[in-house]
Amino acid sequence: MGSSDEFADRWRRSFETFDVNKSGCIDSEELKKLMQVCQLNPSQSDVDELMEKFDENESGTLGEDEFVQLMHYFLEQGHPDPYQQLEESFQFFDEEGTQRIPIDRMLEIVQSLGEPLSEAEKEDFLADLQAIDNDNSGTIEMSEFIQLICNQEDIYRKQPPPPPPPVPEDEEGDEERRPGAFVHEEDPIEVTEEAPPMSGTPPPPPAPED
Repeated sequence: MGSSDEFADRWRRSFETFDVNKSGCIDSEELKKLMQVCQLNPSQSDVDELMEKFDENESGTLGEDEFVQLMHYFLEQGHPDPYQQLEESFQFFDEEGTQRIPIDRMLEIVQSLGEPLSEAEKEDFLADLQAIDNDNSGTIEMSEFIQLICNQEDIYRKQPPPPPPPVPEDEEGDEERRPGAFVHEEDPIEVTEEAPPMSGTPPPPPAPED
């Protein structure tokens, strides 16, 4: 992860990118979309929990320094690096490695993933691509791509998901839910073929004698 200064500089540069509505802060909806980029499926209570933990001035949003602290915590918990996830997704579309994705080619690739878009969906998606093409180049750059993905999570989810990060041995079987861990499923209960009767349950009556 590099030095703490390098980490902070990187996420300060990323702050504006993830501030999709350009309000100067990260709101709960933007944070939720960022987490979805990492192939997480947070509930609103998960998002609210993180917002409350790092919203030091109780503004209801995250400023730049609060966002950096959140990302440091986020990665410490073993979650994927959202910027790295987006870079890998960008490379998936950037077939020529030019750091620019032609709009028409991106539309073709999205059409080929999973169920094809309807004509109305295709027109809407094309309009979205053209709207984020800030320099009118006819191509999508990395910053524009992130803006698109954070507003088009369904399109993003059509891509093959990256493999999940390995679980450290000392965390396997840990049933305690840590803040930000987003654990919702309980471990399955093993049922034996002949389980003893539960406490308070009367035993079955004896079989009648012949």
